[in-house]
Amino acid sequence: MLEEPVRFENPDGRRLAGIVGRPIEGEVRAAVVLSHGMLSGKNSPKHVMLAERLAARGVATLRFDFTSRYESEGTIEEMTYTRQVADLAAAEALARKLFGALPLGLYGSSMGGAVVILHAGSGCDVQALATIAAVGRPGNLWSAWADAEGVARWRREGWMTVEGTRLPYGFYEDTLRQDVVAAASRLRAPLLLVHGAKDALVPVEQCRELHAAAAGPKRMVILPEADHRFSRQADLDRMLDEVSGWFTARLLQGHGANAPSPSA
Repeated sequence: MLEEPVRFENPDGRRLAGIVGRPIEGEVRAAVVLSHGMLSGKNSPKHVMLAERLAARGVATLRFDFTSRYESEGTIEEMTYTRQVADLAAAEALARKLFGALPLGLYGSSMGGAVVILHAGSGCDVQALATIAAVGRPGNLWSAWADAEGVARWRREGWMTVEGTRLPYGFYEDTLRQDVVAAASRLRAPLLLVHGAKDALVPVEQCRELHAAAAGPKRMVILPEADHRFSRQADLDRMLDEVSGWFTARLLQGHGANAPSPSA
C-alpha cells in the first residue's frame, strides 16, 4: 500500500492529521474513510490492516485522527461525539476532493462506529457503511468505569480518568444528547455491523438494536468468542474479511442502496 500524509481542517479550524492509502498497482476504483475508536488513532493496527486489505482490492482509504488525538490539533476537552461527527464530515469532504465521483464508503470502530451512523443518518450520500463494536447507546456505557456515585463524583470534580486519559464531564453530557439508534433508522446506504458476543465494553445487545432499527440494506455478524478489541487472531481475521468483503461487494460490484438486504 502506498501512503501519503495529509492535513485538513475541521469546522472549528483545527488541523487534523490523516493518511491516504492507495493501491501499489492499478487504479483506484473506490474509497473508504476510516474512523477510529474513542482512545485510538489513525494508526491502530486494525485500521492499518483493513486499509492494506482494501488497497489490495483497488480501494483507497483515508484514515485520520479525530480532534485532540495523536497528530491532530485540539485538547481533550474538545473530544465529543458532536465534534467527531463534524470531523468526519470534514474528512468525507476531503475524500470527495481527492477521489471525485468514485464510490465512497464509511467505516467506524466503537465510538467511531457511532459517529459514522450519526453522520450518515444526517443525510450524507455514501454507497456503503461498516462498523465494528459500534456504540449504540453512548449514554449507557459508563457502568464499565463508574457506578452512579462515580458519575456523581465525575460531575463534582469535572474529570474522570479512563485508561489513563482524563475525560471532562462535558464528554458525558454530550453522550446523553446522542441518539444513534434513531440515526440508524434514517440510514439508506447498506450497513454492515460486526460485533463480539463477549464484548464487555459495548454490549452485543446494542448491535442488535442498531441492526433492528437500520432502515436500509443491512447485515449483522456476531462473532461468538470476540471481545471489544477482537483480540483473538481468528476473530480479527474474520472481522477484516467481513468488512473488506462488504466494501468490495458494495463499492466495486455495482451494489447500491437498492440491493437486497442480507441479514445474517
